[in-house]
Amino acid sequence: MGIISDRNKRGGEASPKIMGGYGTPDYYRFYKKNGGALDKSAFSRILRATNLAVAEEVVESAEAFALPYGMGRIEFRKRKNKAFMTPKGLKSNSPVDWKKTMELWESDPHAHRNKIRVKYSNMHTARYSFKIRCFDRKFKNREYFMMTFKRSLKRAFADRINTYNKPKIDAFIQKNI
Repeated sequence: MGIISDRNKRGGEASPKIMGGYGTPDYYRFYKKNGGALDKSAFSRILRATNLAVAEEVVESAEAFALPYGMGRIEFRKRKNKAFMTPKGLKSNSPVDWKKTMELWESDPHAHRNKIRVKYSNMHTARYSFKIRCFDRKFKNREYFMMTFKRSLKRAFADRINTYNKPKIDAFIQKNI
């Protein structure tokens, strides 16, 4: 959750933008202000253990995880990677492989000048890209709140997708989100 700004960089009509966030110290202050009895280290241990348990459940089950109080549900979605023609040339919605792109740019100045990017093929997932998202949020002023997921959760999910000795993960296909 974060600090709100109504400025929009692209111009046009103003839209709310989250400029900062809340973390464990903010949650602890709120907890103490409302009569909490735990000390800071115990509160942090409980919060960390809860978050790890939720992350493990989400990654291992690969099913929707419902959040309380209408905060929504955490789900994985997949999108088919395609190449298509536009008036400007060939385009692809595949994610960029930045490691290989940087190696290409170091070895080929022409590619660097023309911003040629190397894309992932994702052949191991039948050309699908996966995302973790929060859906069906049903609380007031939800447009002012944004949920982001730690890189470690995203990496754990990627490792789970690439683990072939466990059942294959499937997700709903993402449509224009």
